Amino acid sequence: MKRKKTKVATRVRVKKKTARTRKVKKTKSQNGIGTVGKYKTREAQIRTLKTIGNIITFKKPIPGTRFKNQQIGVMEFYEGDDGKVKLIGSFHSTPLYASIDKLIAAVDWKWMHENIWD
Repeated sequence: MKRKKTKVATRVRVKKKTARTRKVKKTKSQNGIGTVGKYKTREAQIRTLKTIGNIITFKKPIPGTRFKNQQIGVMEFYEGDDGKVKLIGSFHSTPLYASIDKLIAAVDWKWMHENIWD
């Protein structure tokens, strides 16, 4: 018995995908900080900061910590009589911020939205 010869493709033609760009409208909260997704409004940001158990990521390492941590697991939200605020975590805490707006500005909302675990 003779086997039939089969043609083997030597070249594969692949269509190049063109990069499509889309314009994304940036949203800003009342205090002028660009925010995205789940954390669009100032109220949502404050609610996230006050919720116990949330992991908050900062743009810069938290000063005063031994290992230059950028994340903190919220155990308590401290708000003083003079308007100063502070996040207290299980191992370390943030320094006192002059206002809630300064604390909101220090948090990396874009990173938190992109790496959401919900």
